[in-house]
Amino acid sequence: MDEKQVAKGAQQEKIAVPMDSEQFQRFIDASGIFERTRAYLRQYLKNWYEEDAAAFMDCMRADLDTVLATYHFYNNNVSVAKDLEWETDYINCWIRITDEEDDSCCSYRTLYDYDLVAFDDMLQS
Repeated sequence: MDEKQVAKGAQQEKIAVPMDSEQFQRFIDASGIFERTRAYLRQYLKNWYEEDAAAFMDCMRADLDTVLATYHFYNNNVSVAKDLEWETDYINCWIRITDEEDDSCCSYRTLYDYDLVAFDDMLQS
C-alpha cells in the first residue's frame, strides 16, 4: 500500500480520538504537572552540576546559578502515551529550556504513571 492509499483510507475512516481536550486541559491545570516537572528539573540540574560541573557547563553554556536565575523554562507539552513493547501507559511532560537570549538549549522530560508518580526523566539537547 502506497502513501496515497494510506492517506485516502485514513480520510474515509475518520476515527475520533477518544479524548476530550477540555477535560485534558482541566487535568493539566488541576494536577500541577508542569510545577511537578519543574521541581524534578531543578533537582536534575542540581544533581548533574554537583556530579560533573564541566559537562553541565559545556552543555548548558553557564553555571547552575546562572541557569536557574536567567534561563527560560517553557511549558512545552503534555501527552498520554501507550508503550506497546513494554505494555504500559504513561504521561509525558516536557519543558523547553532556552538561555537568556532565548536560544534553545535543551528540553527536559519526565514520565509519570497515571497516579502521577514520576518513574523516569531525561534531558535532551
